[in-house]
Amino acid sequence: DFQRIDRLNAADIKRLQATLRATGLEPADPEGQRLAHFRRMYEPYVHALARYLQMDLPPWLPVSSPKDNWQTTAWETDQ
Repeated sequence: DFQRIDRLNAADIKRLQATLRATGLEPADPEGQRLAHFRRMYEPYVHALARYLQMDLPPWLPVSSPKDNWQTTAWETDQ
């Protein structure tokens, strides 16, 4: 059963903005209202498509840092 969840909560928006600032970009929408507006337009379709394809949607931000390709080999499993 696929549940519709909010993939970008207020804490994640702050984290996303901090990431942008760390790279030298200043978010033009500090409260996230513009992003929320666009998300309201497309998120229902994304959720419907994910439900149809029977797959979970990924989070907006990674849960953990991905490994670089040199850190794993073909004989290792990604754990």
